[in-house]
Amino acid sequence: MFDAIAAGPPEGRPALLLHGFPQTGLAWQRQIEALAAHGYRVVAPDQRGYSPGARPPAARGLSHQPSRGRRGRDQ
Repeated sequence: MFDAIAAGPPEGRPALLLHGFPQTGLAWQRQIEALAAHGYRVVAPDQRGYSPGARPPAARGLSHQPSRGRRGRDQ
């Protein structure tokens, strides 16, 4: 489950705002307010790694080795 900020009328045209690293959905606060004031239904989720409900319970046993992909880029 991801945390998200939602604003504007439920029947408004949808606008999805996605943040980059290391921000959260709050990075869009001014845009959320402006778009909602113009009738958009705005949603700005906290993406993977920022929402407590979207995090794995523990990192034990996970490999932190970089992936070489299908072609082995490091060759």
